[in-house]
Amino acid sequence: MAVGGGAPRAIAPPRSHRRLRRPPWQRTQTHLRKDRKVLYISTHQYPYYPGTGAADEIGREAGRGFTVNLPLEVGAVDEDYQIAFSQVGAAGRSQFGAHLLIISAGFDAHERDPLGGMRLTTPAFAPMTSELRAGADECCRAASSPLLKG
Repeated sequence: MAVGGGAPRAIAPPRSHRRLRRPPWQRTQTHLRKDRKVLYISTHQYPYYPGTGAADEIGREAGRGFTVNLPLEVGAVDEDYQIAFSQVGAAGRSQFGAHLLIISAGFDAHERDPLGGMRLTTPAFAPMTSELRAGADECCRAASSPLLKG
């Protein structure tokens, strides 16, 4: 997880799911950017996300349009993340037709993280999790897999 990178990311493989593997040194976005079978949505502190994460990075070749970056400025607060999750993230998930939602979560967006520059409070993580669970209920019949990133 990037320093200051932050909140959960939603990765939604489509109904024609296939096994996903990536080398440990490769960023998830870098690995998936050419893949139209996986929708990748990321909220993160920008420009400190290492090497990727700009809003205009939307995937490449066949995967163009299947990468959704929601970069947030240093100091983003609970409400900033809630807008990203409830409006943009939900729309992307519902239009994609996924059968599984993989949540790759980090907590470096927390206001007490010594390296990050975001201002998420502890209570903010519950509504984000609820939003993702609702998305899994809506598009994937509740199929989700949360992963904690270090």
